[in-house]
Amino acid sequence: MPRLLDAVIDVGDVDVELEFGVDVGRIRFISGSVKTRVSMPCQRCLEPMSIDIDARVHLGIVIAEAQIDRLPTEYEPLLIGEDLIDPAVLVEDELLLALPLAPRHEPQDCPAWEKVSAGSEGGVTPSGATKSTRPNPFAVLASLKDKH
Repeated sequence: MPRLLDAVIDVGDVDVELEFGVDVGRIRFISGSVKTRVSMPCQRCLEPMSIDIDARVHLGIVIAEAQIDRLPTEYEPLLIGEDLIDPAVLVEDELLLALPLAPRHEPQDCPAWEKVSAGSEGGVTPSGATKSTRPNPFAVLASLKDKH
């Protein structure tokens, strides 16, 4: 899984349960789950953090784009054309899609949060906004607006 290893620090064992079949509407499908634990850098402190991934798979296999519109809404389309399905690539794709875009520790668990909140003059609110004791540089513009 080279693409997944490029996106994370480390990957644990991957538990894969996939069922390949044809439903009553004659739609070929892949259904199941893909589970693992990955380590990714926290976007606040850049320290590694563990993230459990539990991706549900429910794909309807289509050969042409025109078939996508006729696919029941319960399925995500998997356009394969005339190619065979590589299960390893399918599993890697599902894991990549399940990764968080910006993983972060909870504020109370993040080493960076403790440093920022302890060392800040004005303090930091839980939402991440800082309270500043400096004067607002745009206050001069407000006074000009009032004159006209």
